[in-house]
Amino acid sequence: MSAINLYSNDWDGNWILFIGKDKSNWSWFSSLLAAKNKYLPGKDTETAIKLVVSCPDPKWRNEGMNGAYGLMAHNNVNWSEEFATFETPYWLRIGKMGSQHLIFSDSVHTSSGKINGMNFFRPGEPDLKSRGKFVEKHAGKNNMVFADGHVKSASLNECAEDYYEHRIAAKVNQRGDSINVYGYTSQGVHKKITVKK
Repeated sequence: MSAINLYSNDWDGNWILFIGKDKSNWSWFSSLLAAKNKYLPGKDTETAIKLVVSCPDPKWRNEGMNGAYGLMAHNNVNWSEEFATFETPYWLRIGKMGSQHLIFSDSVHTSSGKINGMNFFRPGEPDLKSRGKFVEKHAGKNNMVFADGHVKSASLNECAEDYYEHRIAAKVNQRGDSINVYGYTSQGVHKKITVKK
């Protein structure tokens, strides 16, 4: 969060250069904040990634797992303007509801064992290869970071409920909608959780 705040202060309150200026190439968060901008430690991008944005537990780097921390995917979602907006549209600007806005999470997906930067995080999509999912990495808990800087450690079921509330606050879903949330247990077992309130 310190790196994000330093970057945001330098760029008029904007958080992330989310899309390349040709509107097609995604700019990985870790690469953007690497050594050339002095926001993360490390003499090069690869070192910064290993030091900061990847889980050090080797369990989540084996057997084809990508264990980099997950960045919430904001593209193609009709967020409430109080929640998050794109500026110009390359930068992401966080709205007033930062305390309810889930940004980062422990995450894992199966497309690659190589840790090449933060993976985009979409726990509501069943595709295990292309998007990061919640994962119980730490004593049966998953760590989440919200846009106001507070951190929460939760079980998969609790994470699913938080993601449900995240979608309600963002006005993507309405109360009473049923959503499926996907994650991995501490034993590496894939799990689907259905939430409806």
